[in-house]
Amino acid sequence: PGLSLGSVIGLGLALGLGLGFSKARVGMAAFDDGIAALVATADPSLSDLLDMRLAGGYSAVIARLSSASGADLEALLIFLGVALTKDGDAAHDFAGGGGHAALQRIMMRSGDEALAALACEVIAASSRHGVSFPSPAALGGAIRPAPTPYAFDGPAGALALRLRDVPKRQTAQKDTGFIMWPAAVVLARFLNLKPENVAGKAVLEIGAGLGLAGFAAVPHAAHVTLSDYNDEVLENLRYNAALNFEARAQAPGLKFPAVRFLDFHEFRPIPDPDAVAKREPPADAIVPGGDAFDVVLGTDMICCDEDAWSAAAVIAQTLKVGGVAYLCLADPRNRYGVESFPAALAAQPELTFEVKRVEDPQVMQDVTEQARYLDWNLFTVTRHDAAAAAPPA
Repeated sequence: PGLSLGSVIGLGLALGLGLGFSKARVGMAAFDDGIAALVATADPSLSDLLDMRLAGGYSAVIARLSSASGADLEALLIFLGVALTKDGDAAHDFAGGGGHAALQRIMMRSGDEALAALACEVIAASSRHGVSFPSPAALGGAIRPAPTPYAFDGPAGALALRLRDVPKRQTAQKDTGFIMWPAAVVLARFLNLKPENVAGKAVLEIGAGLGLAGFAAVPHAAHVTLSDYNDEVLENLRYNAALNFEARAQAPGLKFPAVRFLDFHEFRPIPDPDAVAKREPPADAIVPGGDAFDVVLGTDMICCDEDAWSAAAVIAQTLKVGGVAYLCLADPRNRYGVESFPAALAAQPELTFEVKRVEDPQVMQDVTEQARYLDWNLFTVTRHDAAAAAPPA
């Protein structure tokens, strides 16, 4: 009373319907305790939402939608608006599990426009992730696969991560960051075994893909930035960052990782009269002449000769003087374009580098069986002051 419908919806979604959630705690005694507690949380973490999804929690929520009323139903709808906005995988599972049919029944009820409007907000949350309404069929069960777990031991303690592949099919070369590449596992383990390489440093991962190497540096570094240029890869990096560090963000000394746009080829433009105009980079993009970092990381980010020359230019322009880059790449016999990388690095006057075959069994132990036949090289690249290093005229 006294509030417009839009005000009720906006206030509920922004504040988690504080009083409504309190009432919901009383009315959900028969509801699974874990789910009821999560529904009563104004801003549940993505990690908790994932655990609920994988445990079949949305099936329980859908069943509850059919029987709940009043404050209980209001709380459920607001929770779904928050949860499905944050977790696109849950939006797909909710729709495929029959959630849209439950929402349709709520919208068809007479006499409660506020509940119908909240149901519309849930539909809008789903549509942000490409979920059509109504879903064509109730498919049941988890539709989107679970993120893959990765676990590492090291002198600074154990590290456990869960990373989601981009939930779309690769259709072009630009989609290489949709899946995990074995070199990322190699470098992540290397960093966890030798955290002093990134401890207290500002770290940039280039061509980050799913972000494993960069995320492995987060507990040790002063700050980590993960970069890529494919919009869907960037969106998935933000998902993986939230999944792994949203709930840990209050830990002393841990800073939430940043995700930013970086296009290799902006650092070494290639004249091409037939090329289409490039899009304008976002405002927070890493561009030539911009940010500089203490450490640059990269794994399997070279797929052709031009990538090699552009990656070398990126390293030269984003490393601080005295900074070091660690790049794990498959041997040139196994990966096209890598054979050009040493020459590309040597062409940068401010860079020196060394290359070593990765042979430490501790570093290699997490590489998948399918990739064990590959050889891996670790490039350690250092940036110097080019003017100081230049010979006198």
